[in-house]
Amino acid sequence: MFGALLCSFPFLIYFIIEHSKNKLITLIYKDCITLKNNKKFDWENLRSIMHQAHRYAPADTYISVEFKFTNGVARTSYHADKFSYVLFIAQSLPIPKQDESFSPFR
Repeated sequence: MFGALLCSFPFLIYFIIEHSKNKLITLIYKDCITLKNNKKFDWENLRSIMHQAHRYAPADTYISVEFKFTNGVARTSYHADKFSYVLFIAQSLPIPKQDESFSPFR
């Protein structure tokens, strides 16, 4: 029983990583955002934006941006190709921005 539990742990980690990758933004259109798993969120359903920053980073340095819609969440990280473009869009939208959540690691 313990051996089966140990063998299933890598599969659980792989599932968590793949599930989080499905929430990444791939395309931004005028009327919607498309995620990696081809799920689309309309801009009309956007409720808030959260900027996530590292605790010891300079001001206005973000590691990810998260768009919260009524039916889900879309996010992008600083590793993305168009992160500066998405950050510009997020800062220019007239949607309430939540306080920055500080990550203990980068």
